[in-house]
Amino acid sequence: MEMIAALEKKIEKLVGLLRALKEESTHLKNENQQLKEQIVRLEDSLLKENKQFEQKLTVTEQAVSDLLKSIDELIETES
Repeated sequence: MEMIAALEKKIEKLVGLLRALKEESTHLKNENQQLKEQIVRLEDSLLKENKQFEQKLTVTEQAVSDLLKSIDELIETES
């Protein structure tokens, strides 16, 4: 009889442990999903910022090129 009672207590502890693990697993799955969504948002933001940076770089490169041409023209004119 004592062995059955001890076995029942161990089974109760295992069931409690399984419930706690299931709850933790659910919590971790939710957190994982939130993190995945956050990663997608960050990736989108970075891609957008990168595109803007590339556009600004192109404009800057063109401005520098135009400036160099103007300087060359001034040097040629002064010579």
